[in-house]
Amino acid sequence: MQLLTNSFGAVLLLGLLGCSSTGGEFGGLFPLPKITQGRLVDGQYIAKDNSFSVKTPFDKESNEYTYMKIEEHYSDTENHIVFSSSAASAEVYRVDIYKNIKNQGPGMDTTELGKQLLSKYTETFQSAYKTNLAQQRSETITVGPSQAVSQSFVQQIPERSDGLRKAMAFTVLHSSYFLEDGNNAAFIWINRMSVNSDSPYKALIARSVKAEERVRQFINSFRLNKI
Repeated sequence: MQLLTNSFGAVLLLGLLGCSSTGGEFGGLFPLPKITQGRLVDGQYIAKDNSFSVKTPFDKESNEYTYMKIEEHYSDTENHIVFSSSAASAEVYRVDIYKNIKNQGPGMDTTELGKQLLSKYTETFQSAYKTNLAQQRSETITVGPSQAVSQSFVQQIPERSDGLRKAMAFTVLHSSYFLEDGNNAAFIWINRMSVNSDSPYKALIARSVKAEERVRQFINSFRLNKI
């Protein structure tokens, strides 16, 4: 059963190539205005078609929010939204919405869709960094009025170099959440840096702790709406 459409390629490419994006920075210093297709209201993002709403991952008064970038791809059948900030490196929040699934053809199934999306994301990150994702947890949690299947992974990113610049090795935590209302579904993938409490880099420890708080707030505020 093939549920993924060609537009799925936009999910990860959004963060690399841009689709329709707003905010972020110019020249590494100057924040750009946020002119979104969806609505930003007091730190809340509401999808253009009202398919979902969520608190932005970064508090409105924070430096991370000032440099927050929102990338948006809307269509009749799918939405792909990405939140990131140059002030919170390696911290990315992706929301994929699939609409009117059962009307797209016989045999369409939301459970199978969730499995395919999880597999596709996992394969993409493993291929990008040449290291495996090790599963830490699989559970069902409550997200608003819905039940969501949640998966957690850890990935060790090796030191990288392009000949001129060197990027240090670090650990990434990945979390996925899949929820549906029978005919519409949401798949959320969040990645962020993880730093052990015994690390000598105290600022990175604080950033890692704050990222976990943001993940909890983001998920707890998420609402999948009937459209």
